[in-house]
Amino acid sequence: MSRRTEARPPRVSRKILEKVLHAHDREYALGDLEEEFGERCGQNGATRARWWYRRQVMTSLVPALRGRFVKRASQARAITDPSSVASLLSNLGSDVRISLRTLVKTPLVLVVTVLSLGVSWTH
Repeated sequence: MSRRTEARPPRVSRKILEKVLHAHDREYALGDLEEEFGERCGQNGATRARWWYRRQVMTSLVPALRGRFVKRASQARAITDPSSVASLLSNLGSDVRISLRTLVKTPLVLVVTVLSLGVSWTH
């Protein structure tokens, strides 16, 4: 019985990239890499494709880490920045107005919402 083994990307390299990439980007980046890996396996062979995959992971590490730290720093700045707090409150006020308008237009939704909130608060 012959067993056909399909070439797969290097496990360690894939795990490293999984841990480093932001959750929002992870699925797309890994999917693109695996798709390109499959094409390169067909063109150049599995060994060369694995080396290409490892190089791509190494090249992607610095931008991925920088992106994670920049996002964290900007989120921390956004919390303490007074202009962003004012913007947040402005958006909140707008959201509340739209919600109230919608609830007034659909009174059944208003009744169900109030009843479900009342039930959840009593338990």
